[in-house]
Amino acid sequence: MKTKFTLIIVLFFIFELKAQCDFEQIINFTTGITKFQLSNKVFLNKNAVNFKFGVGYWDTPEYLKKDSIFSSSASFNYISSPCFGNNKNEVYMRFADDTLYQINLSIDFTPSDLDKCLQKYNEFVESAKQTHPIHSEYYQKNEDTNEQIGEGFWMYRNIFDKMSSKFKQLSIGYEIVHERLYSEYSKKWYYTGKIEKYVLKISCVDLTHTKYDRRGY
Repeated sequence: MKTKFTLIIVLFFIFELKAQCDFEQIINFTTGITKFQLSNKVFLNKNAVNFKFGVGYWDTPEYLKKDSIFSSSASFNYISSPCFGNNKNEVYMRFADDTLYQINLSIDFTPSDLDKCLQKYNEFVESAKQTHPIHSEYYQKNEDTNEQIGEGFWMYRNIFDKMSSKFKQLSIGYEIVHERLYSEYSKKWYYTGKIEKYVLKISCVDLTHTKYDRRGY
């Protein structure tokens, strides 16, 4: 029986840290489920709030030729967690034809809490390496200036998960977010030079049960 690349498995290993996280209270759903099944799971979690669905659309990747995929999303927040306290956070999920295939968790840290962000980042990476021994480092860059704003790891359980067109990938990284303000005069966004926050990001992707492949999802 094929092992399903699930959020439960991912978060079990990345959150089983010194904080002694109660995993079952943190998350209780997996990839491969429908939006209906997800909503039932989330609503039963008293620690989950602000659950909502995004607007869906028909995606037509060129590599699918005349075929299409109904792409949609959902999100919610945790009130608190023994793993990251009361830090602002978001769980953002993506569906392909009503099948959950991508789960993204972001956790915000204030500029003065960079040390805490780095501590959690290093703990998550070292823990995940035990189950995802194949990994490579990446650097996040600002799309406007091409300057480095973050770093992290792409991680895989085995070489097949990495090389397959229907790959299964775990990524853990953090990045700096610079404050931006909108100018009514110029009608443009500009950077103020201040650091707004640091964001720790954990994401898992499993394309197994979708029409998508690594060429675009």
